[in-house]
Amino acid sequence: MSGEDLKAHLAAIQEKAEASVRGPLPFEEGHPIQLNDDGTVRMPDMPAGAHSHIVWRNYAVEGQPQAVSADLHFDALIDKLKYLRNRERQDVNIQAFPGGYLLEMVLAAEGPNGEPVRIQAGMIYFLNENLELVRLHEYIDSVDMQALL
Repeated sequence: MSGEDLKAHLAAIQEKAEASVRGPLPFEEGHPIQLNDDGTVRMPDMPAGAHSHIVWRNYAVEGQPQAVSADLHFDALIDKLKYLRNRERQDVNIQAFPGGYLLEMVLAAEGPNGEPVRIQAGMIYFLNENLELVRLHEYIDSVDMQALL
């Protein structure tokens, strides 16, 4: 790949990354993650051959206790996150690289009782040569999730 080809490739990745933060948040109209009528979460189907790997800071690191137990983290993520109102992305940082992009942000919202909630989140999108998503590493700060428990 020539220098100009690399520059064009990175510009295309940057555009894809910027488009991902202009779109709707989960549970909003047009986002692939939606709520079912019974309150459960409907996740999108993954295309054949695609991977998804999610990493959260809810596991024990040698010499350190868990920040938040996996059960509490999932309780907050699945059962409470959907009740946040006036959600918006803040402090967005995008870093494109030849195989994808890093997206860091803060999910700012109003909690169920009107309290302000700020949750640190990060995603690393790995893309193939056609700029299709092949792997996603997602990070949601478990300590910040305690605000929802």
